[in-house]
Amino acid sequence: MKKRKGFGTLLKLAAVGVLSGVLLTMTGCDPASSNLLVDGSNMKLEFNINSVKDPGPQKLFNAKTALPEGVTFEEATELFYPGEELREEHWATGIAFIPASLPEDGEIYTQLFFDGGGGTDFYQDGKWTGTVQDCYRLAYMYEDDGESSYNAAYDILRMTTAKKCVGNVSEEFAAPADDTLNKQIADAKRILDALGYENYEIDIARKYTREGLSKLAKCTHTVYSYGVGDLNFLPEATYWIRVKLNGTVSGHDSHTRIDFLYSADRLYTMEAQAQIVQYEVVDTVTMCSPQEALKAVSAALSTSEVTLYDVYVMPYYMGPDEPANYEPYWCFVFRDKKENVEIDDEDTGEIITYEFDCWQFNYMYVNAKGEVKKFHNTVLFGGGLYPITEYNK
Repeated sequence: MKKRKGFGTLLKLAAVGVLSGVLLTMTGCDPASSNLLVDGSNMKLEFNINSVKDPGPQKLFNAKTALPEGVTFEEATELFYPGEELREEHWATGIAFIPASLPEDGEIYTQLFFDGGGGTDFYQDGKWTGTVQDCYRLAYMYEDDGESSYNAAYDILRMTTAKKCVGNVSEEFAAPADDTLNKQIADAKRILDALGYENYEIDIARKYTREGLSKLAKCTHTVYSYGVGDLNFLPEATYWIRVKLNGTVSGHDSHTRIDFLYSADRLYTMEAQAQIVQYEVVDTVTMCSPQEALKAVSAALSTSEVTLYDVYVMPYYMGPDEPANYEPYWCFVFRDKKENVEIDDEDTGEIITYEFDCWQFNYMYVNAKGEVKKFHNTVLFGGGLYPITEYNK
């Protein structure tokens, strides 16, 4: 595959990323007992643990997602590349379809990628042998080296929707809607219907000017990772549509999503997740109190210096080989100031240091029994960076 800057982000979504963010259950407020910290802990409390309400019985469940039933590779490719001859590129993670007429190193590059994930039995003798329904994600991209970077625009938009990290800037910096936005919404619906998606609704539909995108970029480290500073790097006008996919089975109100990114003239990016097609509650469990969970977190952190920013309960993906695919976990969010951020340059491999103050977000997870989950022998997970601005002080 021809390496394109920024498209690596599109291909690196892990299975946990597909559902963990969209299966989130927020908690309310209610008085509770006093905070209990382990002696020697350096954890600071920016969040009042006593405000967390008892979440009540939580579900352990199995869920299966799949791309729409009945869609074939031929139907999907004909939708995006009508009448064109295509070549195939096979990887262990899936299969990509690319117009045969495109030169290997041309300015224009486009592909339709069916993502089956890694570690499957579908990759045999250099071929990916699965079907569309064996994939959990479908991604389309179009790129023109002679134009501004829509990949960068997509990264910025996705990262600035996290309101707890950056506030409401994604809405504030959007431009007024116009007739072109309505045209692109209609085109997105045409694609969804042709692919066989059901029970969907438009969640976000916004236009962004270059100036608006530039302001958004200052609220995320994405712009620094690209190493750019001038406005011309970003598109003059971007139309972003996010579609919410409700579950196709009863008893489950979570959703996955599809993102579309258009210019005024064409589609540049589509990233489509699979819908939930099977859902089974295995058991229910009573969570330990947030104070008990806090004690476990405090002990696991030992002398680590972090500041507690938020606490809530969410289903955590356990994998297909566990009794339940999803189990409820307390999620502890930490937010701390960081200076002189070091970021790897994607092109040179060099580490670049940027002198700006930012928030570093990290996460810890505690199960219903009060046990802290480890990730490769560490208890802290995450590390997202957001420059400190007037919107997230």
